Amino acid sequence: MKIRSIEIYRVCIDLEYPFTIATGSTTSIDSIIIKIVDNKGNVGWGEAAPHPVILGETSKSIIACLDLLAPHLIGKDPRKIESIINLMDIIIQHNTAAKAAIDIAVHDLVSKALGEPLWRLLGGAKNIVETDFTIGIRPKDAVVKEILNSLKEGFKAVKLKVGRNPDEDIEMIKSVRKAVGNEVRLRIDANQGWTRQQAIYALRKIVEYNIEFVEQPLPAFDISGLAALRRAIPIPLMVDESVHQPEDVIRIVKEDAADYINIKLMKSGGIQKASRIAAIAEATGVECMVGSMIETDLGITAAVHFAAATKNVKFGDLDIGFSLRPRDRLIKKGGAKFNEGYVIPPDEPGLGIQDLKEELLQGPIKVYNKKW
Repeated sequence: MKIRSIEIYRVCIDLEYPFTIATGSTTSIDSIIIKIVDNKGNVGWGEAAPHPVILGETSKSIIACLDLLAPHLIGKDPRKIESIINLMDIIIQHNTAAKAAIDIAVHDLVSKALGEPLWRLLGGAKNIVETDFTIGIRPKDAVVKEILNSLKEGFKAVKLKVGRNPDEDIEMIKSVRKAVGNEVRLRIDANQGWTRQQAIYALRKIVEYNIEFVEQPLPAFDISGLAALRRAIPIPLMVDESVHQPEDVIRIVKEDAADYINIKLMKSGGIQKASRIAAIAEATGVECMVGSMIETDLGITAAVHFAAATKNVKFGDLDIGFSLRPRDRLIKKGGAKFNEGYVIPPDEPGLGIQDLKEELLQGPIKVYNKKW
């Protein structure tokens, strides 16, 4: 089994409305899709979702990185995933979204060749994952209306983006809790937007609104501040931007800086390193969430497989691909499904993606191949 060809595509999808967090707004999905084919004709799909602020990557930098990596992968055995991950890290550091695309595609390819769904091969911890509904920073009335609509679709947990102005954040949380009642689990994510003083102020004010956890209230680098904040407030604390690689978990644990860790395939560089993060966290008693960047339902499907496979994943934040308008979903047939607040990985081999909408794919932009 050898990699015969790698094709690079681009997909650009305008969001129905801007998705705004503390660090900025996003108006579209601008992802790079890769297709890896082996010498027997098996196909693996992967996605790289750029985020300049958090990942330091753009669609152009991802294409440039893949242009560097792809020629070295032609002829390699895709079953030797650790070898491929190691080779990519030797060739270039960082660029985790670009590497995630290759990692995901190789996992898809190998599990298809073996005739098994990826979630089962990776561990098969569960065959269904609950996801919350995440809503960006918007006017209060719009937020409340959309959250109430999400509850009608079966969501049982809501993640509210905050982090711009503590007093406005407090009022937003108060309004949402009043609108949804006490049964809905409410989470907040400040995306590094608060200072230490603002976080203490805001979190002490909202304790009465029964917040399940607060995510990344301080800048990613401020691990000591996160640790101090965790000691000062009764609300559990989750880190996201503070953990990209497995080694980041060690510092978080040493400083008692978090109750939970949010794992994203684009941050870690794919499934292989995400599994290491989850394993280290589990060994130290820290449970995890699996989330996503602004990506298509292809990337979300990969994340659903990983979340379902992994015992230490307690939470899911995987609604974005299923919140897209039907016409904007990249997967034409197959992939993970959404049902009343849960995402379900398919039982078909690999990622379970049987067909993509060719009209949404631009390219191939580049093709790397070898004739056998």
